[in-house]
Amino acid sequence: MIQAIERNLQECFRSFHILPGSNVIDNDEVVALQSAIRLNFLNGVALAKLGEDDAEEKVAKIIERFKSANTMFRWWVTPSSTPSHLGNILASHGMERRYEIPGMAVSFSDINTEITAPQNFTIQRVTDKETLAIWSRTFAKGFEMASGDDERWTETLSYFGFAQDSPWHAYLGYLEGAPVATSAMFLGSEAAGIYHVVTLPHARGKGIGSLITLEPLKEARARGYKTGVLQSSDMGLRVYERLGFRSYFKADFYLWKPV
Repeated sequence: MIQAIERNLQECFRSFHILPGSNVIDNDEVVALQSAIRLNFLNGVALAKLGEDDAEEKVAKIIERFKSANTMFRWWVTPSSTPSHLGNILASHGMERRYEIPGMAVSFSDINTEITAPQNFTIQRVTDKETLAIWSRTFAKGFEMASGDDERWTETLSYFGFAQDSPWHAYLGYLEGAPVATSAMFLGSEAAGIYHVVTLPHARGKGIGSLITLEPLKEARARGYKTGVLQSSDMGLRVYERLGFRSYFKADFYLWKPV
């Protein structure tokens, strides 16, 4: 399961090579993405497997690429990352360790689908740009993102289109006809990755987070996938455990922001 969680994150990074102005570094040592779209989700390192002798030099070069573009970026330190003191190297170059994030997975044979929906709650898969813009506004509001980030997310996901064979699918939850929750699914080579799960504050505590996560998992299962994976926030941990997800490791999440 650890490998499946890590691989989905790496494949997620690679998927954004279609964005204009994007550059993916993809070799035996590093999987990284640099994008012209100024979102830290689209700029960063998903994997670094570096040797003890030259790690400092190679980390410095990678970080300088992002800093020279004055771009906020993230760096995931997962179980496969090397060397063992990679986090210390990142910190020495001005990156801040922001979170310790559980890497979670569930086998679809173990998933809990018995989640009761609140009255007048519905979910739809996003199939056009107008609905995607609503999804993006809801997503940005739920995470209290910077001004303009919703438009950047609409731009980003629009490049993947809305066809059934797209690797990315977005889901929007409505309560009493108003948008209150989002999720997204990335279909990797061996697992369905769940991303961008949020419920607006006034709609929390009703099971909506579980339902908006379960919807893409059900679709992935219908497509023949057997495993769902995700990285959890502290707020989402109990939601995912309720669905049957288990934590397999904790990743360190480092971030650098322009001054």
